[in-house]
Amino acid sequence: MSLPGSVGANADITATATDAAGNVSAPTAGKTPADADTTAPDAPVITDITGNSTDGYVVKGTAEPGSKVEIKDSTGAVIGSATADGSGNYSVSLPASVGANADITATATDAAGNVSTPTSGKTPADPKDTTAPDAPTITNVTGNSTKGYVVTGKAEAGSTVEIKDGSGKVIGSAKADSSGNYSVTLPKGSIGANVDITAIAIDAAGNVSAPTPGKTPADPKDTTVPDSPKVTDVTKNPDGGYDVGGTAEPGSTVTITDGNGNVVGSGKTDDSGHFHVTLPAGSVKPGDILNITATDAAGNESAPSHFQIPANTFVPVTFGGSSGQYLNTLPASYAKGVNLPATGESDNTLPTVIGFSLLAFLSLLLTKLRRKKDVN
Repeated sequence: MSLPGSVGANADITATATDAAGNVSAPTAGKTPADADTTAPDAPVITDITGNSTDGYVVKGTAEPGSKVEIKDSTGAVIGSATADGSGNYSVSLPASVGANADITATATDAAGNVSTPTSGKTPADPKDTTAPDAPTITNVTGNSTKGYVVTGKAEAGSTVEIKDGSGKVIGSAKADSSGNYSVTLPKGSIGANVDITAIAIDAAGNVSAPTPGKTPADPKDTTVPDSPKVTDVTKNPDGGYDVGGTAEPGSTVTITDGNGNVVGSGKTDDSGHFHVTLPAGSVKPGDILNITATDAAGNESAPSHFQIPANTFVPVTFGGSSGQYLNTLPASYAKGVNLPATGESDNTLPTVIGFSLLAFLSLLLTKLRRKKDVN
């Protein structure tokens, strides 16, 4: 049986049956069906978004009463939802992970499943952090000036801890972990022993804490005495003094004293341990027995070793020719002549003059004999 459209949707109706004799049955109640809802609700209104990236956010607004309001992130993922009340008001909570300044959209879905067009919104920017973190604590500074140092302590979790020297130069930095623990390595050579340092903490917003003072530990005292120096050569120089050469602990200072304890010369060894000390003219004389010691950087002094100023100093000569029989060269210092000592002076060079004269005569004689042999 067809009913006219004027009956309307969701209308109450009754049905009866009448037989051929005109008898009418009891009525049966019924209802016309509701019309299908295909109308989308209005887009929801976003009236307010509050919160921050630490505590999360709340989105508030109005939508069709009874509709479901969904909030989505920029990828389309639903990040929060709520049902509008009888007055159309809604309030949706969003997690902190959404972040500050993030784009979002809101849609309303009615009971028939019709979805509104989206409404755009944005989470607010976080308020600027202007609060400086607490000053870090320095719980320990270990190491030495040879290997470097390690500074450990506590600071605001996630903050960057910087260690500075006395001039304010940053010599090491590290990030505090989630528990606030930090460990900063100060490389070898960046700072010495028993030196003042400061530690500061810088948070994610760039706020800098007050400094915390500290100090590197003193190096353990070196009490090891260096070995006694070894003198390898003593030669007279053109100025009338003596040049003393030898070996000792690298970097140590060698000191030469006479029999009365007077310092007559000193010098420093090189990285290989070699030294060269000049004794001024008149400070010593041939035959003197001298003492020599080595003192290291820590001030430890070796036991003395002893050496003697030679009674005569010999001039090295070079013989040329295949047979090695000819006097070829003399040191330049002897080309200037020889000074004879005054009466009573112990540093008498007369034997040396005689010796050289004899040596020159023998050389000439050998040369003459050699030439004569070659002629024969």
